[in-house]
Amino acid sequence: MESEVAMVERALVALSALGEGVVASRVEVLPPHASPRRYLRVWLEGVDEPRIAMLLPPASREAEERGGVLAARVADEPFVVVQRWLETRGLPVPALLGLDEEQRVLWLEDGGPLDLDLAQQSGGAEAQAILYGQAVGLALDWLSGTREGAPPLVVERSMDAALLRWELEHYREWRLEADLGVTLTQAERSLWEAGVEDIVDRVMALPQVIVHRDFQSHNLMVRPDGGLLLLDFQDALQGPIVYDVVALLRDSYVALPDGLLDACMDAWTEGVVARGLVASGAGQTLREGFWWMTLQRKLKDAGRFVYIDRVRGNPSFLQWIPRSLGYVADAMRRVELREDWRQLLLTVDPGLRDAGS
Repeated sequence: MESEVAMVERALVALSALGEGVVASRVEVLPPHASPRRYLRVWLEGVDEPRIAMLLPPASREAEERGGVLAARVADEPFVVVQRWLETRGLPVPALLGLDEEQRVLWLEDGGPLDLDLAQQSGGAEAQAILYGQAVGLALDWLSGTREGAPPLVVERSMDAALLRWELEHYREWRLEADLGVTLTQAERSLWEAGVEDIVDRVMALPQVIVHRDFQSHNLMVRPDGGLLLLDFQDALQGPIVYDVVALLRDSYVALPDGLLDACMDAWTEGVVARGLVASGAGQTLREGFWWMTLQRKLKDAGRFVYIDRVRGNPSFLQWIPRSLGYVADAMRRVELREDWRQLLLTVDPGLRDAGS
């Protein structure tokens, strides 16, 4: 693991990508997140606004998300390719200010230190509703803006049935087996797999669009002017139309009041129909799909957080497992699940039992 001193040295060496004679006056190493990329906020002499240095992992490293890509050249990195495309589509992404191939560093516009999570914590219920109204609007703008011109890197990747199954297996492998010490019997394994197929079939029947893949509060920065800036879009691919709105409204880091959840879901559904993204009678299908997608996404997250702890050595995400399981328990009450599959999960995962009680 690269030390903070080494990260700062990399960023300082890469300063030349911003222009000749550029000098740093202060450097702040930002906390790590789930990604192997690391970020530094760098103040420059004679420049009012700081810059963000994105330090990419070695090109030989495996992508952090299945279906993701790492390029040999920084100029070909998915973040760079997708950023340039999204910028042409008028979506609010950070400007790319320079790159250093040797140090594997990207220089980006700084959207500020305030993400959607922090912003909604600092205001009351009215401020939270306004912020989430903006976020739903941006989710709709994403759907409209990404309908055309996507680069091959995006359109050739998809959240297909195999990927959806793999993500659900992440829950079995890391939450059940690694975290809880549960090994399913052969009969239980067959039942588990049958339930997985039910979820995958429901989700795959939804309209397919370009999805961000991680459209949640920590990837939405609130600019000083109140606008939103979208981050972490490098894994964009084709997927179920409800995927991003599930990530936003069933965010493991933010629990929305039921009334705001319903209002946001209504606004999103009505917006999707009004923009001609689905047929006018598809609202109920989208709402049902939202809960099936919640099952898939949040089971995956519960396993992913254990994986990040055990494999990446970062236990900070373990605190979000109960909320993720709470979303699963809620979704289980809203869809027509096989009863034997529901009982299996309640039997093997005490977190689901606690959430459902």
